Amino acid sequence: MPALKETMAKPKIKNMLSIQKLKPIRKLPKTGDIFCYKTSDGLFRFGKVVKDDAVVGPFRNSLLIYLYSTPSKNKDLIPPLSKKELLFAPIFVDASMWRKGFFQQVKNEPLAQKEVFLKHCFQHRLSKKFFDEYSKELPRRIEPVGDFALHFDQSMCNQILSALNRT
Repeated sequence: MPALKETMAKPKIKNMLSIQKLKPIRKLPKTGDIFCYKTSDGLFRFGKVVKDDAVVGPFRNSLLIYLYSTPSKNKDLIPPLSKKELLFAPIFVDASMWRKGFFQQVKNEPLAQKEVFLKHCFQHRLSKKFFDEYSKELPRRIEPVGDFALHFDQSMCNQILSALNRT
């Protein structure tokens, strides 16, 4: 009996990215902070603290951040950070990503009006209602729509990696 030939191509397994720890910091992030995180491909990606006084349900002084998809080989060479380059919709976090060394502040600069959405919108997973960054209910959906939940370090890492590994 002739040997069966393999007719299907072997699937290529894409290298999955991970987030590398940098130096943990205790200083609380502030509005205008530009921060970086490093992935296992050796590249830095950046984010910006848009609000440091957001309210997510009972959680006061939450951080509203934007994460950008544009990478850099050097954390001091920050690419232009445009709303068009967001990795995903704005998201609420606590300071655990900085305390555990996943995010590291690079610098602080005042936010320009053109860099920030005029309105932020987040959808509650259960009620499907829409809220702004101060937990005030909105009458309708306003794009982009984020998740009305506070994300901690593990949840945040999972969300970032999921978005990066899709590309």
